[in-house]
Amino acid sequence: MDDDQVEALAAELVVARRRGRTLEVERVWAGPAGRFGLADAYRVQAAVTRARLAGGERLVGWKLGYTSAAMRRQMGVDAPNHGPLTDAMLLASGATVPRAALQPRPSPR
Repeated sequence: MDDDQVEALAAELVVARRRGRTLEVERVWAGPAGRFGLADAYRVQAAVTRARLAGGERLVGWKLGYTSAAMRRQMGVDAPNHGPLTDAMLLASGATVPRAALQPRPSPR
């Protein structure tokens, strides 16, 4: 993906989140550059994070995923992944997850 394609997909994700929607997996995979790899996905994530920080959110930590070999095998991924957490994602102990909290649902291919 070139820089313009990364920014276009990131902008689409930011708008979808703001509207309380997810993008169809097929739409993301067929996005501005067609199917893309892990490096491109992290570039899109970085662009989305920049937009969130520009909107006033603060970086407060990182989320690690697929840290166990068993989970990676089950999900068909080769390595753990990571993503930033912002203050907008924090919940107090015992809080109910808000309906607006969206979880992307792309499946491994």
